[in-house]
Amino acid sequence: MARHDGLYSFGADAVLMELAGDPGGLQHRLSLELQENAAIQLRVRARISTLDQGVPPAMQLKDIEDEFRSLLWSAIPDLLMPDFAPLDERLLECGNRVGDF
Repeated sequence: MARHDGLYSFGADAVLMELAGDPGGLQHRLSLELQENAAIQLRVRARISTLDQGVPPAMQLKDIEDEFRSLLWSAIPDLLMPDFAPLDERLLECGNRVGDF
């Protein structure tokens, strides 16, 4: 249990079930776990620092949302699915049917 407690307090609790494996593999897995934890902590700190700046104004949020919609519904599909037929705006969509289907 002391090994388990040590790993848990060290921030490597994800490898607790792998203690029976070979020592070299465990050491590699432990190193990866610690690197992943460090990356998560950096992302959290970056996110917290942006939250400290306050909420962007409504106009800026609208610009971000417009850009997101443009990327999601236009730019990305155009790049990844160039052979898809364009959307037929006359197509009727209901709760249980689309067009004549």
